[in-house]
Amino acid sequence: MVALVVLYLFRKELRKKLFHGLFGGIIALLLIGGLFFGESIALTFEQKIYKDPIIHLEESSYQKIILTKRDQDVRLYLDGSLQLSSIDEHRYHEVLVHPTIANTDSPEKILVLGGGDGLAARELLKYSEVEEIILVDLDPAVVELANTNPYLTELNERSLMNSKVQVLNRDAFEFLEESEAWFDAIIVDLPDPNNESLNKLYTKEFYSLIRNHLKPSGTAMIQATSPVFAREVYWTISNTVEATGLFVENLHVDVPSFGNWGGFVMASREPIDFDNLNMEVETNYLDEDTVNSLTAFGKDEDRNILDNNGEQKNIGVNTLIDPLLIPLYEKSWDYY
Repeated sequence: MVALVVLYLFRKELRKKLFHGLFGGIIALLLIGGLFFGESIALTFEQKIYKDPIIHLEESSYQKIILTKRDQDVRLYLDGSLQLSSIDEHRYHEVLVHPTIANTDSPEKILVLGGGDGLAARELLKYSEVEEIILVDLDPAVVELANTNPYLTELNERSLMNSKVQVLNRDAFEFLEESEAWFDAIIVDLPDPNNESLNKLYTKEFYSLIRNHLKPSGTAMIQATSPVFAREVYWTISNTVEATGLFVENLHVDVPSFGNWGGFVMASREPIDFDNLNMEVETNYLDEDTVNSLTAFGKDEDRNILDNNGEQKNIGVNTLIDPLLIPLYEKSWDYY
């Protein structure tokens, strides 16, 4: 409108007034059309990116949130990255939670960093010993969706509305810096380190904060991306956790909707012994025998990574001052 007013005021000084006026009018009509039909047009373009029909599209203050559904498969995407599929998410979340609790004495107070979909909390609530779950997720829109969308509430069993669960919409790093609480177990269910703000949640400084909030007999389980698709990233995360002085154990699980995606690092102040794990809760995938199989890595996914000269690479430590993971993560996806 400003441009058209200026065009009118300076009409005597301008050449091709008709052309400019026509062009300005077309732009004005497009803007007015966008005002009334922008959301449906955006949905049409978004739908072309996803193979399944979109049932929810939302742009929060932090990210784009999309739900798709085909038959019984409900999928959650954040900024275009798949976060879960209702068909096989149990594989990921059972490995994330149950070995951790089985390795923890008296798991009464639990911290979950991320996990705004409520699925990790669902698994934790299977334990009668759990008295309190503090869940810290930055984006309130994800939590709101998990509490209101009927497909997600059926999937997470309304876990975030349970009286044992307290949800805090805060930055995980800042929460750990300011909190004085100690926890029996810490579940770290955060997105991959594909930008600078997420990279800080995969640094030695961050894992040192996790160590400092673990009780002496406590256990942490950390989502650490895929040892197949991002092999060097995975082992750098593991090495970074170990650099804090914690004992670590490495696990990975095949999640069909992702492929061999689920890479995890378990950490504790004491050596971890999977031979004596006892999981008494009901699961769809995991049992004591399966856990041991998850610690076996093939030759193309273990930590023996060779450089172009056939020499074994030195796995570094990711820090705030020296953020190794961002270029490693970007490079790892060049092949896929």
